[in-house]
Amino acid sequence: MKASYVVVMSVLLGLLLGAGITWARFGNPPLSPLPHDIEGSAAQVAAAAPKLWIDQRSHDFGAIERDIEVRHVFHIKNTGQGTLTLREAGTSCSRCTVAEVDRTEVGPGESANVTVAYMPGDQSDFRQKALIVTNDLNEPRIELGITGRVTTRYEVVPPSLVLSKISATETRRAEVRIFAFFSDSLEVVSHEFAEAETASFFEAKILPISPEQLAERKAKSGCSVELTVKPGLPLGPFRQTIRLQIRLSGTEETPTIRVPIAGIIDSDISLVGSGWNADAGRLAIGDVKISEGTTRRLLLLVRGAGRHEVTIKPVSREPDWVKVTVGEPSELSSGAVTQIPLTIEIPPDAPPANHLGTEQGKYGEVILETTHADIKQIRMYLQFVTVP
Repeated sequence: MKASYVVVMSVLLGLLLGAGITWARFGNPPLSPLPHDIEGSAAQVAAAAPKLWIDQRSHDFGAIERDIEVRHVFHIKNTGQGTLTLREAGTSCSRCTVAEVDRTEVGPGESANVTVAYMPGDQSDFRQKALIVTNDLNEPRIELGITGRVTTRYEVVPPSLVLSKISATETRRAEVRIFAFFSDSLEVVSHEFAEAETASFFEAKILPISPEQLAERKAKSGCSVELTVKPGLPLGPFRQTIRLQIRLSGTEETPTIRVPIAGIIDSDISLVGSGWNADAGRLAIGDVKISEGTTRRLLLLVRGAGRHEVTIKPVSREPDWVKVTVGEPSELSSGAVTQIPLTIEIPPDAPPANHLGTEQGKYGEVILETTHADIKQIRMYLQFVTVP
C-alpha cells in the first residue's frame, strides 16, 4: 500500500516537472485561432477579388435573313477589387462565333465588350450559345445565348391556291396574305392575271391585315389579297396566275410575287371513262405507236331538267390532227341522265410528238362547246407521246 502511493506521487511529480521545463523554455504556448479570425480573413480575400457583372445573358435577334451575318455585343463590367480575366472557350455551333473579346483583363470598375456573331443557314428557329471563362470564383464560366428566326424579307401564305371543285354558277373567294418581316410597310403597287384568255373571270382586291395576324406571324407589316373566281369558266380544270408587284419600305426594289391558282369547274355535265382523271381534267393515253394509232372512248353524262336539249361539238384541238367525234345521245336506264359518246383518236401515221405535260412538251388539249345554260365550254387535257 505504501509502495503504490510512492509510485503514483512520483509519476505526478514527473509530469509537473516536464510541464514546468517546457513552459520555461518556450514561454506561453500559442492559442488556437478563433472562428471570427477565419471569417475575417475570407472576407478580406473576397473583398480583393474580381466580381463580374453582365448586362444580359441572352439576346433574341428576332427575324433575320438567311446567309446575312448578325452580331450582338454583350457588356461586362468588373465591380470587384481584383483584376477580372476573360477568355473565349468555344461555341455550340459552327456558324456561331465569338467575334471579339475587346479586353482579356478588366480592372476594378472597368468594362469589356464581347461580340457574338452568327451566320444563319437554312434552319428556321435557332438557339445557340458562346462560352466565356473568367477568374471570378462565383462566375467561373458564363454562357451567352442567342436566339432568332431565319426567314426571307417577305412571305406569301399560301404560296399557291388550289381550289376544290367549283360549281359553274358559283362565285368562289379565297385569300392570300403577304407578310414583311424587316419593313414597316408593305404596299401592292399593281396586280394582273397572267392568262389573258380567262382573266375576266378573276378579280383581286387588296385589303389591310389585322395586327393580330401580323403578331401571329411575327411580321412587321403586310396585306391581304382577296381573290374572286367568277362564274363562266369552262368546265374542267383551270389554271391562272396572279402577279403582284410590291413595294417594301427601306428598299427601292419592287419585287413581283407570282401566286398560281388552280381548280376544277364542275356542274351537271361530267365525263367518265378509262384513263380519265376528273380532278386533273386529263385523259391519260400513254405511248402511241405511230404505225398503229389508238382510240379512247368516253361518255359525257348530262343531268338536270334541260339535259335532252344539250348539244356538244368540238371547237378546238391541239395538236390539230387529233380526231374528236361526238356520238348520238341516249338515256340511261334510270331515265335521269343523258349520255353522249365521245371518241378521242390519235390516228395512224401521226407525226412524232411529246404531249406528256413536261418541259419537253405540254399537254394536248380539246375544247368542247355546249348549249348548256351554265356550261358553255368543256376543256380536256390529253397526255400522250407518239413513238415509232
